[in-house]
Amino acid sequence: MKQIEYMDLMDYCFRNSDPLVYKEIRKDFEEHFRQALEEGKKEEEIVRELGDPKVIYEEYKAEGLLEESSRFDFSIFTNLIEEMGEVFNKKKCDTSLVDKEWIVTDQIHRIEILSEGFDIKMRNHKENYIKINYKSEENTSLPIQVKDAHLKIGSLDANRFLKSGEISCFKDLECYIPEDCDMGIHILAISGRTNLSVLHNDVTIRTGKGEIFCETKGDNVTIDAALANVKVKGDQKEIYIKTAAGNIDINSRTPTMDVNTISGKVAVKILRSKKMKIRSISSDIHLNMAELKGRAWLSSMSGEIMMEKKYKESSKKYGKSMKEIWSEEDRTVHLSSVSGNIFVDKL
Repeated sequence: MKQIEYMDLMDYCFRNSDPLVYKEIRKDFEEHFRQALEEGKKEEEIVRELGDPKVIYEEYKAEGLLEESSRFDFSIFTNLIEEMGEVFNKKKCDTSLVDKEWIVTDQIHRIEILSEGFDIKMRNHKENYIKINYKSEENTSLPIQVKDAHLKIGSLDANRFLKSGEISCFKDLECYIPEDCDMGIHILAISGRTNLSVLHNDVTIRTGKGEIFCETKGDNVTIDAALANVKVKGDQKEIYIKTAAGNIDINSRTPTMDVNTISGKVAVKILRSKKMKIRSISSDIHLNMAELKGRAWLSSMSGEIMMEKKYKESSKKYGKSMKEIWSEEDRTVHLSSVSGNIFVDKL
């Protein structure tokens, strides 16, 4: 079998997988062919070394890199960004934007922010009401609704958005919430920067493109992004992050963690974790854990996995995949690689 036939068979075996994920996998195999051919190997020999594409597909699924169903479909945003990209480029805001303010005194249990592209900043304040500041054109107001203890800020109307003549311009949304509130925060944005620093709130952020910073002591942080750099800081019980591209930086204490990404650097600094999964196609993964307690499953098909213990100078490289359980009675490690060398040393 030649390279062309082999890659056609790969395409067939991976036909139902996420196209963004498979694109990176395919690039990895094409690069393997290129390097092996430069070394003088024949195509048939390379095919034998790589193995059956169907078996490879099953191995990727077993490693958790291909999922039958995902919490969030990247194509929702990638398609939307492509469709609206020209509108973003042509869109012009009125230069005479004015500052506006809205006060909400109702009892609120959930905040939902819908953004077509404005930056979002959220902080606590010592008042017992919610204050919303933003910039807009003189005769335009940001949609704000309160119903059944649910505060909704902004809107996403694709049909209106695509009609450039009807687009209003909003900028710099700032939302201040009481320090003692534990309301859920939900943000859905096409693009723009999101910067949250709050005390007790669970946070869900879904965005197409931008920068995300989230600091909270709430129980749960969930972030789904197509193209975004993500930073999470705080003392959360659970962290769930899924991105297509962009760097991920987590600094927490003892979270249960599930991180899925295709490309971009992943850096995690924690005290310990009962259960941790970090899976990627091409990311370098850098884990800094102070106490070796709990379970860790890290995998990257073409990136480096590096782990270091706090207060210790040396770092250990684990190759392409690492699975380890730490306890007093049991210490096991599982390492696997599709292509590349694996180096293991004791912590």
